[in-house]
Amino acid sequence: QMEEFANFDFNVWRKRYIEWISHLKSRILDVFRSIDRDQDGRVSRKEFIDYVLASFPTNSLEMNAVANIFDLNNDGFIDYYEFVSALHPSRDPYRKALDADQINEEVSRQVSQCNCPKRFQVEQISANRYRFGDSQQLRMVRILRSTLMVRVGGGWTALDEFLVKNDPCR
Repeated sequence: QMEEFANFDFNVWRKRYIEWISHLKSRILDVFRSIDRDQDGRVSRKEFIDYVLASFPTNSLEMNAVANIFDLNNDGFIDYYEFVSALHPSRDPYRKALDADQINEEVSRQVSQCNCPKRFQVEQISANRYRFGDSQQLRMVRILRSTLMVRVGGGWTALDEFLVKNDPCR
């Protein structure tokens, strides 16, 4: 087991586990519910490890490493959101915070290019909502294919184009 574990790759394990779930024609929610016998929305590390060892081809060394990855906040329990996040990293709730930080940095960078004595005002209202200039309208901002986009009317425009049209000094 130690030799096998030396080459352990969580991404390979995750892919095998998701294929196994798919082969059972189950949903991830169904698998979590079958582990969570008392239906309180979380399972202990031991419950998780015991269930997976009994139903999926893996070993205890791998499962200890996997449980460490699944238990994102290290509280000894794996809740449904941690379970989903570990299996689908693109749905990771912690990732949204990183996007919000990136958006805020890029908005600040682009707005700071204004050289006016009275700088164009941009106020962050929430993670992806901003108020630009004197307008009271809130605008959604998001990253799309590495470009910062601003919601306008029924569509989206790049932030730099939006600033050209709305910032008086540009």
